[in-house]
Amino acid sequence: MATAKSKVKASLLEQLKLSGADKPVFISLVDDYMKLWSTKEKLLKDIETRGISFEDNSASGKKMMKQNPSTKEVVAVSSQMLKILEQLKISTSNIITEDEAM
Repeated sequence: MATAKSKVKASLLEQLKLSGADKPVFISLVDDYMKLWSTKEKLLKDIETRGISFEDNSASGKKMMKQNPSTKEVVAVSSQMLKILEQLKISTSNIITEDEAM
């Protein structure tokens, strides 16, 4: 059974192929996108587990609430993922189907 990650990668590679852009440089960008996808999933899991903020100890040992850094990081990672999609010219407004590629 295919995982969500493998389906996303296959979909991106299919879009490259159908647009005639399935060249090593662009395939490499898909690989970068997928690494970011894995990172984003880990960040979201951390947010799900620890929450947006969590209790921690200060340097002096007192309990305090801290913002989970994953909340900011997931925004940065998602932004970079969108930049890769823009570079690959993949968006909801220009999805290519096999019928259109022929």
